[in-house]
Parts: sequence; C-alpha cells; structure tokens
Amino acid sequence: MVPFMSKCAMSYWLLLFWFFLHCAIVSFADVSIAAFDEVQHKVEHGILDILYSTFGTNKWYKESVEDHCDWDRIVCHKNTGLITEIYFSWSNLQGSIPSEIGNFGSLTYLSLSNNPGLVGTIPDEFGDLTALKWMHLSNTGITGTIPRQLEGLAALDSLDLSLTGLSGSIPKYFGDLRALEGISLSNTNINGTIPKEL
Repeated sequence: MVPFMSKCAMSYWLLLFWFFLHCAIVSFADVSIAAFDEVQHKVEHGILDILYSTFGTNKWYKESVEDHCDWDRIVCHKNTGLITEIYFSWSNLQGSIPSEIGNFGSLTYLSLSNNPGLVGTIPDEFGDLTALKWMHLSNTGITGTIPRQLEGLAALDSLDLSLTGLSGSIPKYFGDLRALEGISLSNTNINGTIPKEL
C-alpha cells in the first residue's frame, strides 16, 4: 500500500503536470491565433490592393501609410488588426465589385453607396461575410438579382439596395434573417411581396 504522504505527493505532481500542460496548450493556441491574424492582416492588405486597382480611386488608399488600419474609411479591430468596417460611399468608385471582398471574414459594416460608376452584380462571395451587420449599396449602377448566397448572413441588421438596377423578386429567405430590421429596395426593378416574417 502506498503511504498517505506518497499519494499526496503524487497528486501534487500530477496536478502540477496538468497545470503546465494546460498553460503550454493555451500559450500555443494564443501564438497560433496571433500568427493567423498576422497572415490574414497581410491577405486583407492584398485585397485592398485589388480593390484599388479595380475601383481606380485614391480617396481611401494611402500608399505612403504602410498599415491599412491607419487609412481613411477603414476600421480595424483593435486587438486582431482585422478589418471590421469599410466606408467607401461617395468615393467615385468605378467598375465592378471584386469577388475577393468576400474574404474580409471579420467585416461587420460595408458601405459602397453613392457610387453611380459602380456596376456589375453583387458577388456571390458576399455570402461569406457571415459577420456582416450593415450592407449599403444604394445609388449605384449595380444590376442583376439578389444572390441566393446572402441567406447565410444571419447577423445582417440593415440592408439598403435602393436606387440600383437590381431586378427579380424579393428573396423568401429574407424572412429567415432574424436580425434584419431595416431593408430598402425602393427605386429598383425588384418586385414581389416582403416576407411577413419581416
């Protein structure tokens, strides 16, 4: 039989072992998350380069400022450094919306409104912006229909697609977007009835 003190000692060392193991795992996880955020930060900078080359405007792009979190019209999370808000309204944007914008995984606010030179369709990749709460594309030259992929935007609170060339019917899945409180489809070619769930 193991003496009482030996059992206590074993329990002590076992607890100590599990404590240090837990600390090691937590530290590794923190380092991994930080490393991911740093990589994603660089990816997002590359996407902004694509947006700049596509839209052809320098109202927000600051080549002389290395960190895009210090640029105008862009807001980043204070801890992760990932982009959470983009305000490109009244920026004289030209061309179509690049699909790469769907890679802003932490984006909560997006405004591209009041840019009549913005044309093309809403990219299906907008459906990947699962953190998005606010999307305004009003007064643009956007055409086509509202993508089915937007049904995955469970956090969406405000949607403004007014004064665009969008057409088709109002998606039934709008009624499943429980967070959606404000929606504007005025002065478009969109038809149908607004789901009663809204």
